[in-house]
Amino acid sequence: MATAHKPLPRMVDGRYAYTLSSMEPVSITVRVIHATDDEVDDALRELVGHHGGNAEALTDEWVAANVGEVTTAAGLRPYVRRQLESMYAEMAERSKPDLCVRELASRLEQSVPSEELARARAIVQASMEHDLAQQGLDLAGFLTLSGMSQTALEAMVDQEALAAAEREAALDAFVRGRGITVDETEYPGLLGLSPTDVRTMLSDMRAAGREEYVRRAALQAKAVRLLTSECTCSYEHETPEMARARRAQFKEARDRIAAQSDDDGPKLRLV
Repeated sequence: MATAHKPLPRMVDGRYAYTLSSMEPVSITVRVIHATDDEVDDALRELVGHHGGNAEALTDEWVAANVGEVTTAAGLRPYVRRQLESMYAEMAERSKPDLCVRELASRLEQSVPSEELARARAIVQASMEHDLAQQGLDLAGFLTLSGMSQTALEAMVDQEALAAAEREAALDAFVRGRGITVDETEYPGLLGLSPTDVRTMLSDMRAAGREEYVRRAALQAKAVRLLTSECTCSYEHETPEMARARRAQFKEARDRIAAQSDDDGPKLRLV
């Protein structure tokens, strides 16, 4: 599971030293999802149902009493659409860092060694198993519900592991190339942890001889922030046709899972 046609990286100070073909700012295109009428209808029914109402029999009085931002039944649907569009715009903005890192990874000049790929694969699989366990499933149950073959699952995990390993390698190269440094006072903000949690984690990692993993994570987080702040970004707004195709694919997957699920068994959640 190695990247083809690229040499292996050199070892420098006991670590693999990756390089990038360019250190120039990356350019990305962010897709902004279009809120379809069906999505607005679904969100409206969910909102009204959450408050114990009936979406088919709304009154101005009920809306004013239960939805603080809107006072009329006629205004509820436009309000829900605005909320959806705002959510989709926020999702687009949140996608920028990952898109930037993916673009950076395309500049990687070396392949990722097999032992690094194996480590990334173990992390991907463990994360998948954890997420499935939260839904009352194991891998076998996932295969049954999704209709995916074991071979296809293995290929998917391999692909995700390769992509993850290449992203980490590219960030390491970016950190090295830009001379990015970090000190422990920056860890809470970069890692999204409280100072107390950081101190506890550092103590545990030092005891296990793995403190360098914390520093690497903080350096990479700082690199992502810099990379994203410098990127050139354009926006592609989803067309109604693209939105309908996306909804159709989602519905097909949802219906297939529903048909394969036992009434009393665990259900695979689509997000």
